[in-house]
Amino acid sequence: MRFFLTLLTLLFILDASKVYAQRDDIEAEPTKKLETMQYSPEYCRFSASFPEEPYITKRCEKEDDEASCYNLISYTKVFDVASTVNVEIICNPATPEMYEHFNEKTMDATIREMTKDSTVQIFKVNTAQKDGYRIANLIGKGNKGTEETIYISQLWVAEDSIMSIEAQMRGAPNIEADQLFAEILNGIGYLQPEKPENKETSPQPESP
Repeated sequence: MRFFLTLLTLLFILDASKVYAQRDDIEAEPTKKLETMQYSPEYCRFSASFPEEPYITKRCEKEDDEASCYNLISYTKVFDVASTVNVEIICNPATPEMYEHFNEKTMDATIREMTKDSTVQIFKVNTAQKDGYRIANLIGKGNKGTEETIYISQLWVAEDSIMSIEAQMRGAPNIEADQLFAEILNGIGYLQPEKPENKETSPQPESP
């Protein structure tokens, strides 16, 4: 019962207007129940917020090949030794050609392929084109032994970076775990490019 109640809550919380938020929207929220720290390396157009510093692990797909290396961002929180929230994020540089490749159809297929070994049932997949980026969001039931696991995967693509997210919540009912899970996901966003400063200071003519 807890699994489906929490899932319905997340389906409501993680609607398009929040999951697909830009950073300005995140900063404009009137309240935040958790003190957060922001993760956003220089090469990544996206950001994520955590209540504590996440663990960063360097991984390489090929030995002695620095170009194949990336940082895996991991955050885990255990509540009462019975409920666990786990989030993993990878953000890598990209090119405009990669951005063009990842249309909504491709992103839908990619996120399903990414999660085929981690889910036993998919409940919802969304894809969207936004101003400057595209996103795919998958909500499903995870595969973690006999424990009920809510699994969410996201794929964010911009012209200069790609970010993938895997988030799981498993174990006994816990309101704090539910809240943390939703707040971390809602703290993920797109960073708008900074507009160049206009150094011209001469006044503009008023309209008649």
